[in-house]
Amino acid sequence: MNAMTFEEKIAVLKTWEEEVYRIGYFLLENEFDAGLAAERALFSLFGEEAFWRAGPEVRADRVRRTAMSEALRRKGETYAETVRAQPTA
Repeated sequence: MNAMTFEEKIAVLKTWEEEVYRIGYFLLENEFDAGLAAERALFSLFGEEAFWRAGPEVRADRVRRTAMSEALRRKGETYAETVRAQPTA
């Protein structure tokens, strides 16, 4: 299989963009954080060589898992920010 070009990779990731965002929004209930998590997930997938060598079913599973992982990572970050912002006794 020939290596994909930058443009080809971007085209593939664009087909997943909406679903990745939806997963983030479902978990985070916040547009800003969902967008940030989606961006991180797509960047992560872009650089993952195993993702590009995988077949369609494996790729779809990887997209969803990465989207959930990044959304949960963002949820943890926002929780930590909230805790740090609270005054101490």
